[in-house]
Amino acid sequence: MKRVLGLLGGYSISVITTAAVGLLVIPFVIRTTGDSGWSSFAVGQSAGSVAGVLIALGWGISGPTLIAASSGPDQVAIARASLISRIIISPPVLILSSIAAWLLAPGDPIAAVLSCLATSTVGLGMTWVFVGQGRPTELFVLDTLPRAASTVVGGAALLVTGNLWTLAACQLVGGLIAVTVSSVNSTAPRAHLPGRTWSVRVGIRETRSQIYPSITAITASIYLALPTLVVAATAPQATGAYALADRLGRFSLMALTPFGQWLQGWVPRLGRHHTDTPARIKKGLNAATVAGIGAGIGVASLGPWLAHLLGGSHVSVTFALAAFVGISVAMSTISRASGMAGLQTLGMSKAVAISAVVGAAIGIPLLLVSVPVYGAVGAAAAVAAAETGVTLAQGIRLRRVLAGIAAHG
Repeated sequence: MKRVLGLLGGYSISVITTAAVGLLVIPFVIRTTGDSGWSSFAVGQSAGSVAGVLIALGWGISGPTLIAASSGPDQVAIARASLISRIIISPPVLILSSIAAWLLAPGDPIAAVLSCLATSTVGLGMTWVFVGQGRPTELFVLDTLPRAASTVVGGAALLVTGNLWTLAACQLVGGLIAVTVSSVNSTAPRAHLPGRTWSVRVGIRETRSQIYPSITAITASIYLALPTLVVAATAPQATGAYALADRLGRFSLMALTPFGQWLQGWVPRLGRHHTDTPARIKKGLNAATVAGIGAGIGVASLGPWLAHLLGGSHVSVTFALAAFVGISVAMSTISRASGMAGLQTLGMSKAVAISAVVGAAIGIPLLLVSVPVYGAVGAAAAVAAAETGVTLAQGIRLRRVLAGIAAHG
């Protein structure tokens, strides 16, 4: 129990730091650059989120489980192969996402592109290695701190210059520093490793092995990050409101991240065939359900007030918009436990990928139909429906698998 509390506390430091800095920068951006600047910044972050997920190749989903179940030398080999595979795919993804950010930015395309690149650096990060190894201190020092410090410096630069691109440029520098130092730490040898672990062939092989986690991450990102881009393209006047509500939802999920990170390391540590693993999955899922519902209610009830606190009179969030975001938060919290800590632990990454496809099949058509008519509320409703579909698909599959395990003793 002492170790569990220590890990949760360690992960919480990173989450609190990231959330605090992220929340504080929002009013600076809105009040300094107005709705147009905030919308450009948010569009860039959304494009960068999609790029980061594409670059990550699903390692954030499967990586912690693989690392937790591997020995020290194998962990380094996995980290090296992962880094190579992600470097290979990065250039075309960054080019396309930057073009999208430039074209969709309503006011400041340069800031949007820089924001896109800064956000995309998360895809090259090694946070999943630290989570799998249970090393929250390294996670904070090597990844969270450089990113948070760069945002603080960028916020100060924004206040002095009034130019949004200065904030985005500082965040890009911080992201690159975080990627560099965390990669060096994660890939440093701890025992004899064969030279082939740095080969391009191994990187390509690992890219192929990530097919199902990649499908999961990519399809999920499409219906989570795409709404801001669709709103910007079809209902630009609603971009600021949706982006602000979306950030409130993301920060709420971020508050629950330490719990999810601990689950990803704790559940699979015994191995998928251990008799106590199903019990761990059930306990984690029950706890996630309670936490998710509580967080969802909090977002729905406090969202409009928090939005006014952050955006003032420049950007407002209605109760309907906040309510749909709250549903998304609740469903996402539950699905993270059932998918990444449940089905993934049982070696059922394909089932997790299928659930993500189900979510995309529900969310994308609704998004394209509802945004032109209902704007920000339509986008939030589409995401809520998609997240609900993912959660139901995973829950049904996980329940059947656990029942089968119990029946066979």
